[in-house]
Amino acid sequence: MNRQRKLIALFSFIMMTFSIISDTRAQEFIFEHADCKIRMQEKVATQDQKQADIDTLQEQIKEELGKRNYQINPFIDNKRVLTGELYFDWSLNFTKESVYHSCVINVSLKQAKGQMPRKSDSKLYSKAVKRRVPRITFKGMERCKLAVKESFIHIPTCKKIGFYGEKK
Repeated sequence: MNRQRKLIALFSFIMMTFSIISDTRAQEFIFEHADCKIRMQEKVATQDQKQADIDTLQEQIKEELGKRNYQINPFIDNKRVLTGELYFDWSLNFTKESVYHSCVINVSLKQAKGQMPRKSDSKLYSKAVKRRVPRITFKGMERCKLAVKESFIHIPTCKKIGFYGEKK
């Protein structure tokens, strides 16, 4: 009899644990915006980088933003945005710590308060990722591709609500 009670208690504990695990869902950060349009500036390579590598990373960033329902537009006159509009800024740096250069990617998603991007704009998301591995090549563009993936893990998904609050 005592053994039967232990089995019933163990079975009920396991069932309760499974019901709690199956009931809790991962909460996703969803950002609601009128049109989900985002401005992004085209990057130009510096002395350490090749333009083809920068273009590859730019396309990867555009693809990742597209997965999160953002529609990418270029900056107006290459430096202006509209008030209340979203804009995405990213930068690429290499640290020369050893023979293999580490890739550092800084990304930020902001909402403009005025017609020019400024530091006081409200940040929706900001992250800096430094990748040291895999060490396949000395310059390390494969590290940068992985850094872009890692920096997009927590970028919020955009939900279009329209201009008058109606869900789209």
